[in-house]
Amino acid sequence: SCPDAAFAESLHTHNNILLRTILSGDFLAVEDVWEEFWQHVPPATLAIMEQPAGIAYIAGCDQFVYDFITESLLPDVFRSISQTLTKQIRNFAKQLESWLQGALTTCPEPIVACKLTAVTNFVQKLKRYTGLNHLAQAARAVLANPQHVAQMATDYSRVDFSNIQDQILWICTGCEPANVAKMEARFRGMLGTSTLEQWAVWLQSVVRDGLTEVTRPAAQEFLLRWSFSSSLVIRDLTLRSAPSFGMFHLMRLLCDEYVYYLVERTLAEGRCPQ
Repeated sequence: SCPDAAFAESLHTHNNILLRTILSGDFLAVEDVWEEFWQHVPPATLAIMEQPAGIAYIAGCDQFVYDFITESLLPDVFRSISQTLTKQIRNFAKQLESWLQGALTTCPEPIVACKLTAVTNFVQKLKRYTGLNHLAQAARAVLANPQHVAQMATDYSRVDFSNIQDQILWICTGCEPANVAKMEARFRGMLGTSTLEQWAVWLQSVVRDGLTEVTRPAAQEFLLRWSFSSSLVIRDLTLRSAPSFGMFHLMRLLCDEYVYYLVERTLAEGRCPQ
């Protein structure tokens, strides 16, 4: 709860204005919205809100607001959005930190640090999600071309997966050979007529099966294993000068970004994707 009821009410109103401004596409007005609120908070209120309870309340509000904005601007990272909107969102993200710093010049350091941490995380998320969306549209074009898909399947059939599996099992302690073989077989099966949406479903199942605990250490270990395994496949294709290397590289980038996205959401929600 907020240690200052009056501030809580005014912050709620301010956040509603901020949401309406952003979701209406009036990104440039955000700087004024922030300045209008934070530069007029009374010093006595700031002194209360810079205490641990106040900082926790502000952080919670920021988390809710930024998550809501992200979900509203990019509800489906695989759904095509216009290049104009993508450019607007990325330009908006570039300016957020400097705008907020300017608006917080009269605030105590604990509040400034709290809000800058939140907005930095928000900016990084917007950049990653718009980047993932761009990769998804490029991958959709590749998967829609039967010749490209056929070439990828042919090149992958030449990959020495037994050698790759040995390296995975040597590096990744605790990995079961049967589970590694199962994932490889499922990946091989995706190199057919799978759509982008089917790839998404498969990757969701990979995270669901591979992330045994919804904890940060487990997530870090899972991401390291995933990255190491996919890098070995790309290495083999590189050494063989596979004609479809560029397409595999694109799919690897997409899969890496989407897996990271899924793990991030899993940690935030406290449960694996269904």
